[in-house]
Amino acid sequence: MKLETRPGPTEPSWGVVGRTTTGPLRSRDDREGLIREVESGVEYVLGDVAAKAGRPLPFPVWTRPVEGRYELDLGDEEAPPPISLDDLRRALHSARKSSATPPRERDLRTMDEAFLKLLAAIEALHALGLGAGLLQPSNVLVDVEPSGAVSRLLLPDVGFVYFRGIVPQWLRNGEVKVEKQAFAGLWDYEPQEMNERAVDRRIHPKLARKFPDTSKGGRADEEFDPNVDLRTAARLFAWLLSPDGKVRKTIPTRDRASWAKAEVWTVLSDVLSGEISSAPEFRARLEERPQTLPSHHFHEQVAPPDLTPPRRRWAGLLLVVLLLTGSFAGYWFFVRKVVPPRAHELCERCLETSPLYHLLDEYLAAKGDPVREVAIVERMYDSKTYAAQGAGEPERECRDTIRKMTISRLETASVALRDRAYRAPNPIRDGKEARGLEATFATLFALENHRKPNPDSEYPPWLTQLLKLVGELA
Repeated sequence: MKLETRPGPTEPSWGVVGRTTTGPLRSRDDREGLIREVESGVEYVLGDVAAKAGRPLPFPVWTRPVEGRYELDLGDEEAPPPISLDDLRRALHSARKSSATPPRERDLRTMDEAFLKLLAAIEALHALGLGAGLLQPSNVLVDVEPSGAVSRLLLPDVGFVYFRGIVPQWLRNGEVKVEKQAFAGLWDYEPQEMNERAVDRRIHPKLARKFPDTSKGGRADEEFDPNVDLRTAARLFAWLLSPDGKVRKTIPTRDRASWAKAEVWTVLSDVLSGEISSAPEFRARLEERPQTLPSHHFHEQVAPPDLTPPRRRWAGLLLVVLLLTGSFAGYWFFVRKVVPPRAHELCERCLETSPLYHLLDEYLAAKGDPVREVAIVERMYDSKTYAAQGAGEPERECRDTIRKMTISRLETASVALRDRAYRAPNPIRDGKEARGLEATFATLFALENHRKPNPDSEYPPWLTQLLKLVGELA
C-alpha cells in the first residue's frame, strides 16, 4: 500500500480518532504503515477481544507495540491507496451530473461490495459483543481492484473506546466553542452515548467497569443494542445514494422523493422501522435479487434517449420555456405569499399543517423517556380527536412507523428494566421501583394492544414475561 505523508483532497483521511500519520512500523522493521496516537482514556479493545474469541475479522486490526502508540500494517506498499465512501459518492454522482447514463459499472460494483462487506463486518462485531460506533464516510474505506471488486474493507476507527478523562474532540458535538459534527445525523444518539453503547457490558464485564458510573455523561446501565449499528448503516447508505447528499434521520419515500423508487429504499426503510433486525437479514435482503442491490438505484434513474428530431426538439423546448414563464407569472401575482408547508424530520410525509406534526415534536422532546414516548404514541391513536382533526393516509403511515420504532426500542429497553428489578435488594418492599415498573409495563401493554387489536390474540414471549414480573413486584 503506497502511502502519502501529506493528505490531499483525494487521499484517505483515516478516520477521526486521535492523530494518525504514516511512517516506519516498529512491529515490522521492513514496512511502512499507519501510526495512531490517541488521547488519554481512549483504548483499542477490538484486538484483544477478537484474539481471545479466536475469531478472524473481515478487516485489519491495529497492534500496540508500545503504550499509547497503535500501528496498522496495510500490506503492499505499491498498491493504490484505498478510497473512502466520500470518494465513492463523488465518483458515482459526478457521472450522473455529466450525462444521462449511469455511473461506470466498475464504481457500481465497488458500491455493492462495499455495502455488503460493511454489513459482514458489523455482523462479526456483534458476534464479539461490540458495536461499530461512529460510522461515517471518512472512516469507511475500501481497497479496490481494477475490475471494481473490493479486495479489503478498512475501518480505522472501529474498536477505539473512550472510557474516562477529558472528552476527546471527536466525541464532542455542538458544545460551547465546538461545531456540530456534519454526520451526527447518522447516529441514534449523541457521540458520547454512542461510544458508551459500543460495548455489550454483559459479555465484557471487565470493560464495563472501566466506564465511570457517576461521572458527567456516564451511563453504566446502558444496554447494548445491535440495531443501532443497522440504523446507522442504513442512513449512511441513504446518504451515499441520494443525489443531494443530505444526512437524513428518516428514509425518503417514493411519493416524497422522485429519486427514491428503487427497491433498495424499501429495504433501508424496513431497517429503520425494525422489520429488519440483524446484519445477516439486512445483507440477505440486499442480495435477494439484482433489483434490491444498491446499484439498481442508479439504473432506475437513467433517462430514456432523446430521439426527437433537432427542430422539433427546439420547438418543444421553447414551448416549455413559455409555459414555465406563464406559470411563474401566475404564481407571482396570485400565490407568491404562499409558502409550502415543511415536512417533519421524523417523517417526511407529515407536513406542518398535519395534526400529527406537533405530536412528533413532543415525541422528539421525550427521547429517552419510554413512558412519555408511549403516552404520545397513544395520543396519536386517540380515535376521537384524531378523526375530528381529519388525518389522512400519510399521517396514518407516519403514526404506524413511529409505533414500530417505539416498540422495537422498548422491547430492547425492557431487558434492562427486568435485570435492574432482579438486582434490587428488596424488590417486593420497594414500592417506588414496583410502581415505576407497573407504569412502564402498562404503557407497553397498551401499545401492544394497538399492534394486536384482537384481545384474544397471544402476546409475544418478551411482553408476557415482563407482565408476569410486574405481578410479582406489585
